[in-house]
Amino acid sequence: MPFFTLSFLAGVLTLPLFSHIPDLWLFLPIIVITAIFWKISSQPWRIIFKFLCVATMGCVFVLLHSEQTLKWTLPEALETQTITVTGTIISLPAIKDTGFVTTDLLKNKEATFEFMLDSINQTPTHGLISLSWYQYDNTLLNISDHWQLQVRLKRAHGLLNPGGFDDEKWLFSKGIRATGYIVNPESAKLISQAYQSNLINHYREKLQQKMSLALTGKPTAGLILALIVGVQNQITQNQWQIMQETGTNHLMAVAGVHIAFVSGFAYLLINFLWRRSTSLLLRITAIQAAATGALIMALIYSALAGFSLPTQRALIMLSVFTIGIFARRELHTWNAFLLSLLLVILWDPLATLSTSFWLSFGAVSAIIYGVSGRIKPSGLWWKYIRVQWVITLALIPISLAIFQQSSFISLIANLIAVPAVGILVLPLCLMGALLLIFSPPLGQILLSLAAKIIAMIWWVLAELGSLKWAIWQQSIPHGWILIVAC
Repeated sequence: MPFFTLSFLAGVLTLPLFSHIPDLWLFLPIIVITAIFWKISSQPWRIIFKFLCVATMGCVFVLLHSEQTLKWTLPEALETQTITVTGTIISLPAIKDTGFVTTDLLKNKEATFEFMLDSINQTPTHGLISLSWYQYDNTLLNISDHWQLQVRLKRAHGLLNPGGFDDEKWLFSKGIRATGYIVNPESAKLISQAYQSNLINHYREKLQQKMSLALTGKPTAGLILALIVGVQNQITQNQWQIMQETGTNHLMAVAGVHIAFVSGFAYLLINFLWRRSTSLLLRITAIQAAATGALIMALIYSALAGFSLPTQRALIMLSVFTIGIFARRELHTWNAFLLSLLLVILWDPLATLSTSFWLSFGAVSAIIYGVSGRIKPSGLWWKYIRVQWVITLALIPISLAIFQQSSFISLIANLIAVPAVGILVLPLCLMGALLLIFSPPLGQILLSLAAKIIAMIWWVLAELGSLKWAIWQQSIPHGWILIVAC
């Protein structure tokens, strides 16, 4: 398992080396030849040919996946031209203030959403684009709505600024083939509504609207929305900067740490209650019941967050351990980790293009390496601080490679923020969001309390981030430096 997974990953990572998709039939002889030599060769050649065979399969797999993404590309003749498109909104519209002062306060907003095309200029077309609606006038934009719009598009591309964000790679990993904006908004025509086809996102949208209304005027409202429904468009630039300076970016993107808190609480509670019933214990063990409940809670929370890539990875890893419990097989930690890694790659090979992939798996591998097979430390405090210390140290080279900077105070900031968010804020937010449906006044009280706690946490993080030595900025000019650093 370890050798196969790492070899397959190596093949998937070759994707950026290709400027275009080659004829994939050319890889078939390579796979056949390396497989033959793998079987007939002696050590150490057998290992080399086995690696080449599996890596080639990984390369072919990611190229096949990329070929599906590249099936449609915006024709060059249509770039920057006003065209009429029809399609369906497939993401929650992100609405934010543009920052520009206008005479009409209702029109200083911008709405952005993903749009699955049905046609361009009445020609059937199937492709995913990202659209912006400037001077958005509060027209109802709901997920699964079918619209006819006049737009101007350009092919997905990014700037090659050193250290800058790679927009083109990010768009490609999401399958978005063009970006643009709506022109002549008055001509926009709602063709039909079909929220039944996407009930999960429909309920997410309604919950987002209720929470936004309940948190009106709260400066930390955007952070709470990010924690529950995974919508980050209302987080301010200043808040992002504080998170970057303190190394707490991960707290406001629903991912493994949040799902660990939610599923861990469910596991402990169900395990405690199940052991109190003899009849239940005769049907299924407490550990199996608790593991099932934890997985269900993780699934519900992931659905609230829109099944984002980080939540998908966390679900897959949790599912691996749950299956191991039901199969009564003791999974070695590294084998479970590598099996989860392989399943994530098979589910979405383009996930390797995202920074969250490397940060999340890098953090988990660091935890496993740092705490497995070691002398057990004494004291709860040292048990907790050791995990944070291992993650902080291990992610320094990865952070420098991706962001060209790392936080010197992330250990202190995370020791404060992680338990406060996981133990206090997250339960209050989840209970508040649930009660908004059944008892809006009580739900609003809980969400307001969560907002006050986050405000206190934010004051501490802001003070830490203001320290002159908080950030270490350093570029890594050569790949071998990164390898040695890791």
